[in-house]
Amino acid sequence: MKDWDLVERLKATGRGFYTVADMEKITGLDRPSLYVSLSRLSRRGVLRRAARNLYVLPDAFPRWRVWPPICTSLATSLSRASSPGRV
Repeated sequence: MKDWDLVERLKATGRGFYTVADMEKITGLDRPSLYVSLSRLSRRGVLRRAARNLYVLPDAFPRWRVWPPICTSLATSLSRASSPGRV
């Protein structure tokens, strides 16, 4: 099985992360062959190794834009709460 066939089979499952055991069942490859393919795909950036025996398809998850938190000081919050006529 070609490396790109492995990726297409993974994408067809609709999940974004896979254990090595999951990929063995999906692809039918033996573990040593699978590790070689995973190494190649990781070097190319097609898959990312998230943890030991856990791989992620980077395109499966959208990039989230993280907005900076809005911080209000304790003094400001207390002054607003104690001011008459403020809600």
